[in-house]
Amino acid sequence: MKKILAPVLFALLLTACGNTPTELTYHVTFDTEDAGRMTDLSLATRHVIERRLARLEGNLIDYDIDYDQEAKVATIGVKVDNAPAAEKLNVEMTTPFIFEVRYLVKEAQEGDIDVKGVGSFRETGIGKQDVDWVVGQTTDPPLNRGRVLIGFTDNGAPKVQTLFEEQADNTIGLFVRNRLTAAVKISDDFEKVLVIEGLPSGEIAKVFADDMNVGIHMTFTQQ
Repeated sequence: MKKILAPVLFALLLTACGNTPTELTYHVTFDTEDAGRMTDLSLATRHVIERRLARLEGNLIDYDIDYDQEAKVATIGVKVDNAPAAEKLNVEMTTPFIFEVRYLVKEAQEGDIDVKGVGSFRETGIGKQDVDWVVGQTTDPPLNRGRVLIGFTDNGAPKVQTLFEEQADNTIGLFVRNRLTAAVKISDDFEKVLVIEGLPSGEIAKVFADDMNVGIHMTFTQQ
């Protein structure tokens, strides 16, 4: 009879548990009642989950969504091929999304965010509540670079307009979850849409747009 040492058996059990497919179910609320946008957001959510799982060494086995049109909510079911990736994904999906527009300052104060090699950025009060929709595009050949368009709400646009006027020729930073994701030099007038040029590819621009739209317009609560 072949004997297996206890530590080896324990390791095998851990491996087996880790590879067990895991199901996650979310109650999802939208901040929009537009049916077209809800459909776009649901599709973007699948893309967001697939990309995050690839980073977390997991794979999406199944994705199911059930709408409640009257309540404007949805139930999303996700099946992941392993438990560790599912656990990490769950943390990312349920953690509140933070987006801020900040401006570069010469001398840091309490509450500023310091970015190594760039400088310190101060809050403006412009956040995710001021964003209407984000679009990722690919520029014309031969460059085929990425471009992001951030459209602001009727309440948010005047705030950005004021920021552009007060910080003319300065740099503003777009922060997602307290990390600098883009720095933009203010050189033109603002017309309700903030354009970010020069991303390496259109695919990266679309990934950014998906993450922003899902994070801003959807709230995930695990059931």
